[in-house]
Amino acid sequence: MINQVIFAFWAFFATALSENVQSTHSHGIVVYWGQNSGTHLGLDQKSLRHYCNKKHVDIVVVSYVNEFPAMKMNLANMCGVTFPSGLLNCPDVGKDITYCQEQGKIVLLSLGGDSGNYGFEDDKQARDFAKVLYNTFGPGTAEERPFGNAVVNGYDLNLEKPSPGYAALATELNRLHKDMDIPYFLTATPQCPYMDKNLGEALLNAPFHAVFIQFYNNDCSLIYPAKFNFMTQWKDFADNISLNKDVLLFVGLPGVTQSAGSGYATLEQVKAVVTKDFFEYEKFGGFMLWDASSLEGNKDAQDISYDEQLANFLAAPRS
Repeated sequence: MINQVIFAFWAFFATALSENVQSTHSHGIVVYWGQNSGTHLGLDQKSLRHYCNKKHVDIVVVSYVNEFPAMKMNLANMCGVTFPSGLLNCPDVGKDITYCQEQGKIVLLSLGGDSGNYGFEDDKQARDFAKVLYNTFGPGTAEERPFGNAVVNGYDLNLEKPSPGYAALATELNRLHKDMDIPYFLTATPQCPYMDKNLGEALLNAPFHAVFIQFYNNDCSLIYPAKFNFMTQWKDFADNISLNKDVLLFVGLPGVTQSAGSGYATLEQVKAVVTKDFFEYEKFGGFMLWDASSLEGNKDAQDISYDEQLANFLAAPRS
């Protein structure tokens, strides 16, 4: 059965970003880029363009804006030059963002991460920061734009520190970007325990296009099927609670054992858990993977990387 909701989503971004790209699949692969977790395997991350040349990758999440509201960024080995303010100045990454979009990819900018100094005093400060993001990475005209004229397709909230204002930030980002000339998306990346203690306020009070759930580093990880809560608590969120009734849910996984403290799942473990009912559920979006660089150190006997293995699994015919 073709998943009509998800098919429309993928078809929308593919045709909207590039007249030359047509989406033919109903589930997708999301990869994080920017934090160079492959260095643990002796594999430094490559340019954003390199990963966008992978046909099976659909969304790339550039990470992170790791300090705000006094904004700073970290892209590991991919950018070290700064503006006078200390904000990264990465014109080559900007060119790659435009290239990726021309290949039919969605490029999101992630805020937060598990380290960094971020948070707000109140909702007003959060709304003001949304305007800073609009002017710096969206269609606005800030003097210092790390990616030059490139405009990201939206934002991912990977917020792992408690703070007021996250719902206000999400709501204001949606308002400011609703008339962009390119497709706009807002996503969140909560930990799998429901409801995420840091992102809960935002998830309950603002609409998101997709939720990339981290099913690792917790006892609700995919490798613990009895406690894996995608089709229970998170499905209930999507069906009955989310302000966007078409929200898509993605299963987030580490790209290799070393990419997380725990929770790496082999392809066979994934297949044993992500069964027919997932593919019949119209809000199952696919897989989110951490991260792009580490995936290249995880290949099977046929030299196929873990992300491509999962993409092939998603695309396999089903009765």
